[in-house]
Amino acid sequence: MASMKVFDIVPKTACKSITLAQKIEILDKLREGNSAALIARQYSFSELTAHTIKKSEQKIRDCVKTTTPVSWRVLLVTRIPLLDKVEKLLNLWINEMTNTKGAVVDGTAFTAKALSLYKHVAGSEGESSDTNPFTASRGWLYRFVQRYNLQNVKLQSKAGSADVDSASNFKPELLEFIKDKGYEPVQVFNCDETGLFYKKMGNRTYLTKEQSVASGFKAFKDRLTLLFCANASGDFKCKLLLVYRAKNPCALKGKNKKCLPVAWHSNKKAWITYVVFEDWLQNSFVPEVKEFLAKKNLSFMVLLVLDNVPGHMSESLSFVEPDVSVMFLPPNTTSILQSMDPGVIKTFKSYYTKRLYRQIVNDFRGFPTIDNEVTDIVRLAKWLGGEGFEDSEDVEVVKLIDSHQQELTNEELEHLAASSNDSEEEGETESAKPAFTAKSIREFLCKAQNLSEEIV
Repeated sequence: MASMKVFDIVPKTACKSITLAQKIEILDKLREGNSAALIARQYSFSELTAHTIKKSEQKIRDCVKTTTPVSWRVLLVTRIPLLDKVEKLLNLWINEMTNTKGAVVDGTAFTAKALSLYKHVAGSEGESSDTNPFTASRGWLYRFVQRYNLQNVKLQSKAGSADVDSASNFKPELLEFIKDKGYEPVQVFNCDETGLFYKKMGNRTYLTKEQSVASGFKAFKDRLTLLFCANASGDFKCKLLLVYRAKNPCALKGKNKKCLPVAWHSNKKAWITYVVFEDWLQNSFVPEVKEFLAKKNLSFMVLLVLDNVPGHMSESLSFVEPDVSVMFLPPNTTSILQSMDPGVIKTFKSYYTKRLYRQIVNDFRGFPTIDNEVTDIVRLAKWLGGEGFEDSEDVEVVKLIDSHQQELTNEELEHLAASSNDSEEEGETESAKPAFTAKSIREFLCKAQNLSEEIV
């Protein structure tokens, strides 16, 4: 019987902490010419640790020069005062947007607002943003979330299932079909559609850790459908197909839709029906691909891979062009086989969302006017009468509404931060007077009853 070797289990060495005083002593010995191996044996640590201390010599000595206690085991990083002020304003903005406005603040809006505030504060204090460049990196975002006790919560989620077996069987079938027909990668095309909620905001937001759930809001349902199409070699993409609810929306009145960078179609539900898809295939896809292949000196012989959705399942597709072969993906395999979803469509929506948030943060011009509603409010207030109602004016109502719906500007955030600091220093609080008394409530209810009787 073969003998077995028994190995002794070496206990794990405990992590040893080195003070600043010891690091200075080690650096002095290294300057005197002592080797890193000799110093490592003297202090009972690895040679790599000695080399690491040597690389950080300038930082360690600078830290000692700033009167840092030599007994400290961690180097402190001096933060820029300008960045501290920006972070305080950013924290106020987050609380205002999530608690008061009920808005969604995700990472994209977060970093865009941080860069905007940094540029504003640097300009107001006469400093150049190029002196201490700030990029709102992921590392800064992570540390900011930790410093201000924030958390990122998901507002909603969606789950799906896929037929893995059908997907695995389809791949060799597709490759065999391409090989038998002699298709080149430039002749193999794939298309897929997606719905775009072009006014929809993000589904995650930052809040304080004391708040476990984010308050909900009614999202915009404005939707359009886009169809993306490209070849396997990646050197050709068809003009986008766009399907909208209105045939002539207000923004395009008097415009020639043939000059748009998309193929424009419309129906009541903004869906791609078989009529819309067949029209796009015959009037957009076929002419564009013919022109592309002619420039490549290739014959017009095309394979188009599609999802098996009702809008694509038309018996007449094979008669549109005899040289266009259509192959449908198996049911419930889109998430595995459809390369457009994780590639082109995901990238498009990421860029679209980024540009949308940039416009919201920097180029927001306000909502449509509500002049008629304001006039009705003022007229009703004067009819009710009483203190504060009889002298109501349109300007006061508009200011009150604007104060609740508009995002705080950078100047207002600075003013809010200054006022909060002043109140903390004074430490004095004034007792607020009750907004309503029993008498005022009774008078208001009587007037409301009289108003309802007149309306009836």
